[in-house]
Amino acid sequence: MELDRKAIATDEFKHQADAFRSWVAADNAAPFPLAQGRYHLYISLACPWASRTFIVRKLKHLEQAIGVTVADPIRDERGWAFRDGPGFSRDPINGFQFLSQAYLATDAQYSGRVSVPVLWDKHRYYITHDDINPTRIVPLGPILELQRPHRREHLT
Repeated sequence: MELDRKAIATDEFKHQADAFRSWVAADNAAPFPLAQGRYHLYISLACPWASRTFIVRKLKHLEQAIGVTVADPIRDERGWAFRDGPGFSRDPINGFQFLSQAYLATDAQYSGRVSVPVLWDKHRYYITHDDINPTRIVPLGPILELQRPHRREHLT
């Protein structure tokens, strides 16, 4: 798992295809069922896609439904790191030092680029989604069911 040196040198960036794409569903029999507090978002505010996901989470009032950990905005050759600093922190959920550990916990053979945002299932110890589209990674349809009924009309 290395940084894309060519993209850095040429100031070009093409996002890779999603490595993980499982869906949170309102069905309790689904592999990733809807559950308050079950999912956690890993982001870096240095990434515009992850920042949009963070904004959608806030605008949809999902702070209680989906936790978040912000990685260090300075990404080195080891990738996105979790350490203490202004606006970012260590990983309180799994104790990961690097986001790559989440990818390897999900797939021990993973060798692609490690990217943010990531939606993590705390019960299955698994990445459910690493999509750049904030409305797919923060699964609004099912997650809205977690909101209090009198707030739902403000969330759609």
